[in-house]
Amino acid sequence: MLTGAQENPWWRVDLETIKEISSVKIYGRNANQDWMAGYKILVSNTPDITQAVECYAAVSGVAPPQAGHVACQASGQYLWIQTFGSGKYVQICEVEVYPPPSAVCDDSTSCDSNK
Repeated sequence: MLTGAQENPWWRVDLETIKEISSVKIYGRNANQDWMAGYKILVSNTPDITQAVECYAAVSGVAPPQAGHVACQASGQYLWIQTFGSGKYVQICEVEVYPPPSAVCDDSTSCDSNK
């Protein structure tokens, strides 16, 4: 997924229901990881980004590795990845959203914190 160059571009995923989130793993494209130097992860219960709450902010000027796995303690239905500035873009291959260990349950609905 690649946005065009624009001001404060973002990418959003709808998790379909409100979910507890503990971490997010972002796989960038092999070429040019510079866009990830200074991005934020935001979460909200509505599709309105102005209602979203920041759960992670990358240090500006420091690009992460090709796959960055970061803590993001939040709950919500919508998750955004946004970078800031004019002429910026978001360039992602894959995003994985992880629940807290206690939220992972088997088919019998009994939770196992070791999963």
